[in-house]
Amino acid sequence: MAFLRTHQLFWTSILTGVNPGKHGILGYYLVKFRGDKVIKKLVTSESVEYPRIWEMLSFHRIKSLIINAPLTWPSSSMILRNTILVSGWDSPRIEIVPKQIKEKYGHLFPSYKSSWGRYVRSRTSRHLYPAILLEDMLRRIEGTYEIISVYEPDFLFILFSEFDWIFHFDPRLLLSLIHISEPTRPLYISYAVFCLK
Repeated sequence: MAFLRTHQLFWTSILTGVNPGKHGILGYYLVKFRGDKVIKKLVTSESVEYPRIWEMLSFHRIKSLIINAPLTWPSSSMILRNTILVSGWDSPRIEIVPKQIKEKYGHLFPSYKSSWGRYVRSRTSRHLYPAILLEDMLRRIEGTYEIISVYEPDFLFILFSEFDWIFHFDPRLLLSLIHISEPTRPLYISYAVFCLK
């Protein structure tokens, strides 16, 4: 369970370049005390107290494409000049900004939660989950390539959560995904991609 409690903390540290004492994310919840009461609130992009790498780059007019980064919802709390954002898996719904990108490419970015709820919890269609997951991932990759070819970002961040999800679903199935993602290096898994032109 340590991973679940620290996932947001680790990714926020990677994306801001500072420790939790500076960015303010210590887990999935912000905990505040009011008298005898303990108030827990889920963390969102509004909870992050330090700019993420794409926000810092936007100050220098560097174009970024960010896909599936945790704590990117709601997008209104971030500086997104020169940035295309597809919100992360922890968002209540897929948010794509700017609006014209959503209108043109939104169909290529399926909901992260749609396949989990429909297939993993179902005893009759559970076996379909890996194929649906792969199909969704390939659509996201296609959408990413299409945006890159038009937008030509200087910085790219994309997190492929599907490797983690398939590992939790059935670790034995991960080998087939590794061969798809890294056919020449089967011992390595591409989990996140950072690129700076």
